[in-house]
Amino acid sequence: MVLLESISCYEHKLSLILTMDALQGNTWP
Repeated sequence: MVLLESISCYEHKLSLILTMDALQGNTWP
């Protein structure tokens, strides 16, 4: 399904952003 692929792509981008933030030294509460 196209919807499922879109969600998967969104989650991949979100995880990538979180990873970049972590590499920059941001800390999560």
